[in-house]
Amino acid sequence: MKKITLSLLLIAFTMSQSFAQGAYIEFRVTGEKAGLKGTSKVYYQNGNTRSEINVTSPQMPVANNRVSLSLKSEPGKSFVLNEADKTYTEIDISQVKLDDESHYEITVIGKEKMNGYNSTHIKMKKTNSAIEQDVWVSTEVPNYKQYMSVKSKYTSDGFYKALNAKGVSGFPVRMLVEERNGTMQVDLVKSELRTMPASMFSLDGYQKGVINAPVSNQSISPEAQEMMKKMQSMTPEERVKFVEEMRKKQAASKF
Repeated sequence: MKKITLSLLLIAFTMSQSFAQGAYIEFRVTGEKAGLKGTSKVYYQNGNTRSEINVTSPQMPVANNRVSLSLKSEPGKSFVLNEADKTYTEIDISQVKLDDESHYEITVIGKEKMNGYNSTHIKMKKTNSAIEQDVWVSTEVPNYKQYMSVKSKYTSDGFYKALNAKGVSGFPVRMLVEERNGTMQVDLVKSELRTMPASMFSLDGYQKGVINAPVSNQSISPEAQEMMKKMQSMTPEERVKFVEEMRKKQAASKF
């Protein structure tokens, strides 16, 4: 469960967007071996991003509910909100770099129906990893080209460029991601253009908290707190190296 928690944290930290219009994307997250169940919701408006992750598992003493903001007015930073005590933790992500297309190896499996979409099934492997991930992408997702601006651990500009080089386009409707505690499945359940209130992307009413604040149902996990504490004490160069080492360890993990 520890690896899954840190993976979701990295997703939230590295997401960005370029929508001129507001948008909402919702994924269902499941992990059979770990008993993982939850959702990942992402909101975009006027250059701002709000990510809400809510997951539960028999291996977790409390639900892992996390809200993070990436604000147009604060480039290079991510804010993790603790809604229980109205505090936030500021994370410097300015030195985190996403992979380019040369870091992806794409194998096209073929056309398949997935989650109601006509999709292309591909296998994706990072060049620094021996693990392949299954991804289904579809051009039937409304406004899919706009949603392709979402960058994360699993999808980035490099990923889409590598897809295009294989003659494939579309937005992921299912991802099977291998983690230490089993395969995590991420399914697209909703994507739509909408207008959100500015209050969803505001720190008004929140105070800057400390990294070692007591953990509550709305706060981040102890493992994630320890990771962020280490990152905040590092130089930018050390932080980049640390994130890359984390990714390599996750890719090399065996069940």
